[in-house]
Amino acid sequence: MNLTVVNEAVDPTFRFMTVDWDGQIRMDPSSPYAMQRLIDTKDRFEIAWACDTDHDRHGIVTRSAGLLPPNITFPSPFSTFSSTGRNGARKR
Repeated sequence: MNLTVVNEAVDPTFRFMTVDWDGQIRMDPSSPYAMQRLIDTKDRFEIAWACDTDHDRHGIVTRSAGLLPPNITFPSPFSTFSSTGRNGARKR
């Protein structure tokens, strides 16, 4: 798998983030305002992904669609989990 880290900054103040709609800095990967820098990379990569600091929310950016709404990708894991066993093997 060919991966590229587009921002190696480790900054607990989140100064690397663009501000959200209300001018506040927050790590909200579903916000097009907060994710503007990642959205700007959409033509460089087939898919780009970001998550918040505790990894319970994510943002996915694609060339064709830009930032995907979070509820579009939410059902996918449930479909996968319901069709596979705990170890990832397909249920019969």
